[in-house]
Amino acid sequence: MNKSLALCMILICLPLPVWALADSPPRLVGEAFSMSSGELLYREFHSFSQDRLDHHVSYRTADDKPLAEKVIDYRFGESSPAFTQTSFDNRSLVAINWDNSDLVMRYQAGAKPEKNYRVKTRQPLVIDAGFNNFVRKNWQRLLAGESVKLYYAAANRDQLLKLRIKISDCFYPGATDVCFSINSANALLRLLVPDIELGYNQQTRQLSRFRGAGNILDKEGKALKVDIHYEYPLSNTK
Repeated sequence: MNKSLALCMILICLPLPVWALADSPPRLVGEAFSMSSGELLYREFHSFSQDRLDHHVSYRTADDKPLAEKVIDYRFGESSPAFTQTSFDNRSLVAINWDNSDLVMRYQAGAKPEKNYRVKTRQPLVIDAGFNNFVRKNWQRLLAGESVKLYYAAANRDQLLKLRIKISDCFYPGATDVCFSINSANALLRLLVPDIELGYNQQTRQLSRFRGAGNILDKEGKALKVDIHYEYPLSNTK
């Protein structure tokens, strides 16, 4: 049985369906503000199974209307999970699943035709929310000033993106976090593409801030540029 089929069976056959996590108290809440206007655009509500292998994200507009849903499965790796994200307002779809050692990626922005890619993997590989686990795994290397390179699976591309992450100054006011910047590993591309900034609490190593192109698309199918503030309503230091 290939891994894509296995994933579908996991989602269907779990005693507690992954979607039921949407009814669980959120262990992480993010408020996403526009980078340009400062307007609150949406909120993220993150819930996890007890073993933390299943991760559900509910996205809701500022006036609390359903915006998107995402299911993440870490059984394929802490930094390289499978996931499916569906947006309700513009019918966009983003999904990455495993098939043996390959990635099967699906991407659809609104009414545009769906794109499908099959990509050979390279290491170290990072997929979607697995970035958080990758940062924590490489915490000491990053704090020591090392520039850590990785391959990132973007569902709208037919290849893996080679990125680098390194410690940087925090560019938001009043920051007491340790911050990291993410950009292309190619020096020329770094001049053209803005960094993504991650802020972490230095004591707990919990993500507190995300600044850059997010994973929610606007009506034209472009990624919203957001400043996300994260809070942890329940005790969650893992």
